[in-house]
Amino acid sequence: MARFASMFAPLLLGAVLGGAGVYAWQWEPTAPRADGPTLAEQVDSLADDVARLDAERETLQKELDEAQARESTLREEAEKAAGEAKADAEQHATELRELRGKLDETTSQLTVAESAKETLATELATAQQDVAALRQNLAFFEQLIPVDAKKGPISIRSAELQREPDGLRFRVLVMRNGPGTGEFAGTLQFVATGTRAGESATITLEPVASAPTSSGTAKPAGGGATRLKFQQYQRVDGTLAVPTDFEPNAVTVRVLEGRTVRSEHLVGLTPKESPP
Repeated sequence: MARFASMFAPLLLGAVLGGAGVYAWQWEPTAPRADGPTLAEQVDSLADDVARLDAERETLQKELDEAQARESTLREEAEKAAGEAKADAEQHATELRELRGKLDETTSQLTVAESAKETLATELATAQQDVAALRQNLAFFEQLIPVDAKKGPISIRSAELQREPDGLRFRVLVMRNGPGTGEFAGTLQFVATGTRAGESATITLEPVASAPTSSGTAKPAGGGATRLKFQQYQRVDGTLAVPTDFEPNAVTVRVLEGRTVRSEHLVGLTPKESPP
């Protein structure tokens, strides 16, 4: 209604002022009437109403501009808040997807780990059974291997020698006869008896090769001896050099601790085959 009044007031004011001018141009002054305001007074009253309505229009326009400004500010703030809320929602959605991916990956790794654990448990049980069987076999074979007659702290439990083109191949097992304490350190010596230039001879055979053993590597010690160093047992194998003019018939294997013989074992050799 106020907007309509603000639009209509100028038109009304123009019409009134125009009519008043025409009337004043044709009107001749007369005495005021006693029964109401004169035309001039009415024109002044209308002019006052127009001014008042114009002032109200300006006030309403100012209030309208302020309301529109507040509405624009509120709209911008709402859009900004909506944008921030949307960005937060997208960030949370991204974090949620990442967490779900990590959870799936962890679950997969857990499944693999549990499967590997079960496999390892099965392998461990099998290995324990194999160890138990090997221990039983070891105990059985220890009973079969003859013990040195001297029954000293160290014994040669097994000694094998085999002819080869480049000498004598040997395999020797040396063991403690009891639990023992500390580490045994000694040498393994090979003394061969046979014939040389048609006469009986006894010589010490030198090892020309060494091989890894169960407790380390047997190294030549010089003087026809091989080093020994073990806690409970040691397997030694290698090759003994045989002079070309010497034919061995038997070899005595000795375990020495310093110059003391701790154990010895005699191994007979099969006769050398004659060339066809």
